[in-house]
Amino acid sequence: MANVAVYPVGDLRTNAYILSDRGEACIIDPAASGEVLAAAVGDNLLKYIILTHGHIDHFAALDDVVRDGCQISIHRLDLQLLKSPLLNGSQAMGITQPATVPDLLLDEGTRLTLGGMELSVISTPGHTPGSISIMVDRLLFTGDTLFAGSVGRTDLYGGDSSALMRSLHRLKALKGDYIIHSGHGPETSLSAERASNPFLRENSK
Repeated sequence: MANVAVYPVGDLRTNAYILSDRGEACIIDPAASGEVLAAAVGDNLLKYIILTHGHIDHFAALDDVVRDGCQISIHRLDLQLLKSPLLNGSQAMGITQPATVPDLLLDEGTRLTLGGMELSVISTPGHTPGSISIMVDRLLFTGDTLFAGSVGRTDLYGGDSSALMRSLHRLKALKGDYIIHSGHGPETSLSAERASNPFLRENSK
């Protein structure tokens, strides 16, 4: 299983994750504290930076962590958010927009290799049009789609409550159990959310 380190950073305590295996690393959502994240990557080859969606609180430290040869990745439907200070919230939050542009546009079913692991992209729109979840072994990184006991908001640009419910139904229907690493808040499990998260319970039939 992947080595996973979580760093709750920034004013919104966004969870930035570092995955590593066999000398290669990936950062999921470099939200803030770029120096801390870069130091945590250490001597590993930083192969990918993956953004679960295009809101600034998930990529504000992008320019501080990127390295030569690293592929910055986001779902193609959130590219417009990534490029727009108005849409991604950087303008409202007074954060300087990172200058780096993506190298890889992700889609449903995109597979990335990291060390001896495979990362699979699941399209989970609703919070934003291009929100994704990332499956690695029995781990699921859900961004702002699914939280412990709650779900992502849909009142920002591109939010769609019906799409979010469909995405939640899809995650709920995954076979077996997964450890859930979300964009904010504590770790949970898919089995726990199936049993107690009101949004998954009402979306179960």
